[in-house]
Amino acid sequence: MKLGRLFFLVLVMVFLLPGNAYAYIDPGSGAFVLQMLLAAFFGRCFYVGKTRNWILGCVKKIIGCIKKNDPE
Repeated sequence: MKLGRLFFLVLVMVFLLPGNAYAYIDPGSGAFVLQMLLAAFFGRCFYVGKTRNWILGCVKKIIGCIKKNDPE
């Protein structure tokens, strides 16, 4: 627990007391990063949607077979 608090304190100090960062990110790199994040987000949404539809289709098939074979 004490190590976690120390880590959190160091992390807060790093972000609250920044030094000089002699770095430059050009707009092209920022646009590329944004494009990658958006592509990952929409790809994940597509994958989740396709998987959900496949699972629901399988469940509907199973329920349809059970109802079809159910002698009432």
